[in-house]
Amino acid sequence: MTALVTGGIACLRRFNLRAVLLLVSASLIVGVCTAQDLRRGAPERSLQAAYLLKFPGYVEWPAERFASATAPIVVGVLGADDLASELAAVAAGRTVRERPISVRRLSPQDELGDLHILFFSALDDDAGRVAAIAAEQSLLTVTVSQAEREASVIQFITVNERVRFEVRVAVAQRNRLRLQSGLLAVAARVHEGAR
Repeated sequence: MTALVTGGIACLRRFNLRAVLLLVSASLIVGVCTAQDLRRGAPERSLQAAYLLKFPGYVEWPAERFASATAPIVVGVLGADDLASELAAVAAGRTVRERPISVRRLSPQDELGDLHILFFSALDDDAGRVAAIAAEQSLLTVTVSQAEREASVIQFITVNERVRFEVRVAVAQRNRLRLQSGLLAVAARVHEGAR
């Protein structure tokens, strides 16, 4: 009986440790974009940039997507020069999983092959092309527009005047990305299927 009780307590402790770790990871990512930030007047693009810096900590790309163990995580920004500027300023000198963050401002004709994250906005005509490239290149695609929802793994949304995001698991799987549970736990919505 004592062994059963001891085993039950150990199992409960392991469960509690997992729960605590999940809560800590959730608070780290949600802590970036809080109501306090909005009260201080943090603009929407600043909050999106902060999220874009946090997302790579919760995503696993196929190993072949990086030239070396210290190769940078390359974030491309298309159709949002203000976000690219904000992100470049915030990312300077930062690392995620011991990888530096590199930010590139893109035009529609640019190649996407060396990117890991692609933020794009208002590409109604090119959304299908971007989705095909993203699946080939294992890109984490992030958008703000409903028009690109089929191509986006993560989409920024506003909930109760706060910048939040939703996640499309099927798109992540198609793009050969593994999303950690900490990211899914703090998403405003998680879409499991194709829509």
